[in-house]
Amino acid sequence: MIGWRASGETAKRYSERHGLSANTLGWWASQLKRDGEFPEAAMRWAKVDLATAVRPRPIVVRVGRARIAVERGFDPETFAAVIAVLDRRSS
Repeated sequence: MIGWRASGETAKRYSERHGLSANTLGWWASQLKRDGEFPEAAMRWAKVDLATAVRPRPIVVRVGRARIAVERGFDPETFAAVIAVLDRRSS
């Protein structure tokens, strides 16, 4: 927030230069000003790139010659059905 205010630029121009959303910048500015919870001197913007966020490694299960990567949030019923099919094929 300090960077934007110190730049003297409009929210739109500042946001364009920094890859931010002008609407989001304006919204946060109004929220923080209204709430008075955070002094401007303590605020800093950070850009987060979710594409490079660390993801947990999948569990790899081998059935015969097949390898299955099991990601977090898998459906146990579907997984069991796939295992059953592969188990029948490898017998």
